[in-house]
Amino acid sequence: MSRTKTAAPSTREVVGEKIDIGIPQVNLKKIADMLNENLADEYVLLTKTKKYHWNVMDPRFNDLHKFLDEQYQLLNTAVDEVAERVRQMGGMTKATLKEFLASTQIEEDPGTNPNADTMLRNLLTGHEAVIKSLRKILKNANN
Repeated sequence: MSRTKTAAPSTREVVGEKIDIGIPQVNLKKIADMLNENLADEYVLLTKTKKYHWNVMDPRFNDLHKFLDEQYQLLNTAVDEVAERVRQMGGMTKATLKEFLASTQIEEDPGTNPNADTMLRNLLTGHEAVIKSLRKILKNANN
């Protein structure tokens, strides 16, 4: 006895495979585009976190250095997951520094080395921006 597989209606193709996750194709593109914007923010925040990890100077150096390294590792995982989700939606990820910088809302601070408290405030502001971006994506994905 042989089984015949029937293909589900498809809305998008990823690497030649048709996918149907219950989101119309036009919405998949919008979501992928929004996730790409989020990817830029996450990547710039990742880079900023690493900069601070390398350059923090403070009596709390050891604790801050470890904390920033943990944050960097978590952001690195998040960046990879967002990029993979863009691909799952059928989009192409932004993947260059030029693309990220053109799309991010996270401000860099080149040529400066703020004190540790300012570093932490800057990173908090970046995380808040990312959270607002994710809330916007969630809201739009549900519409």
